[in-house]
Amino acid sequence: MTKSEPRVVWPNLSNPVIIRRDLTIMASAKGSNKKEPALIENIKLEILVNNTLYVARENVGGVFVGHILSRNMGLTARVKQNLALRQDHVFQQFRSINDLRRAYSRINPKYHLLSHHEVKHLSGSNFDLENMSWILSNVCSEDGVGFIWYPVQLDLDLVVHNSSVSGREIGPKILKRSREYLQAIHSLRGVGRIMEHRAVVLEVYLAQLHEKCISIRSYVMELLNSNELFGHSRTNSLVRKAVENIDCYSNEVHQISIRPFKRSLSYVVLDLQEASHLMSSAADQLNASMMTSAGDALRRVYRSMILLQQHWVLEEILLIVAWYQNQKQVISSQRIEFIHKRLVGVYDVLTRADVFTGQRLDEGFRHQILESVIGRLVLVKSEFCKSSLNLKELYKQLKYACSIF
Repeated sequence: MTKSEPRVVWPNLSNPVIIRRDLTIMASAKGSNKKEPALIENIKLEILVNNTLYVARENVGGVFVGHILSRNMGLTARVKQNLALRQDHVFQQFRSINDLRRAYSRINPKYHLLSHHEVKHLSGSNFDLENMSWILSNVCSEDGVGFIWYPVQLDLDLVVHNSSVSGREIGPKILKRSREYLQAIHSLRGVGRIMEHRAVVLEVYLAQLHEKCISIRSYVMELLNSNELFGHSRTNSLVRKAVENIDCYSNEVHQISIRPFKRSLSYVVLDLQEASHLMSSAADQLNASMMTSAGDALRRVYRSMILLQQHWVLEEILLIVAWYQNQKQVISSQRIEFIHKRLVGVYDVLTRADVFTGQRLDEGFRHQILESVIGRLVLVKSEFCKSSLNLKELYKQLKYACSIF
């Protein structure tokens, strides 16, 4: 039996709302390739948008942890499900959050590609977009169109205005009322309000994940640079305080199940837990060698964040390429140069030793991926040496590279 859900205004990465409910998906009938509505009873889900968008929290009935489930009322009507019954609404499965973002970009050609003059009046946000995006600083203009990233943390009670917003700081204005916000976005983009809200929620969710990863990376760097922890001035009280903070980060990251970042983050959790255990034992036993091993674990966490950053950039490039491919648009030389520079930047980071730790990015990792990713990026880069860019092949190679992470 499906019960009413606790209301979620915006998803909170640090405090997700988990429920159980009955949910219908399209699944292949036994002994047939034909897909039919199939009811999954009492499935565990994380709410992103009430009744319409979820993250799977368990493996059941062909749904796997980290899959995104998005309601499709058109499909519900086509397969003659009861529109009045909530549990009869049909949900589409997406393997990752970026698969769903690409699907939304096919539905709305303007998703992620907005004219600069169209968004000038949507200036301001409640935090610094420049610092919150790994790719916003590389926004370029192509015939008046630029790639717009939405790392916004929407605050319905606070509006922060910025009277001078450059092309690199463009973002949606934080509106005081959710209704006003949805109306503004709807009038700008011309897509159904519910669908558009889901698209924005995905960007909010990713922004929170982005912020969390930056916070972890900065904190780990601070710990490793601390003479009070890893130097001769070490004190047990400071070590135990650091253990508390590491445990807090570990628990928060452990809550994240969304793909395609789930696998990378699961290794981060293991390294954070190892560092916590070693540092706690070092404080109890006054064992300096354990702190050395803890430092190794923390360096893996730091380098995992660098790798995740490069994965993120590749996923965003894939989104751009997918848009051009789906819309059958001619890609200009300026946009080709933009994509190529981003790819070269990722390649350079992956093929060099990390500046902070002086180590290869996947040194000591449980899951070695670097050689495979680099090999695939060589093939991706080779596409730019041809007389004309083959978007289909570029998309294929990029998607394969992203899947390795």
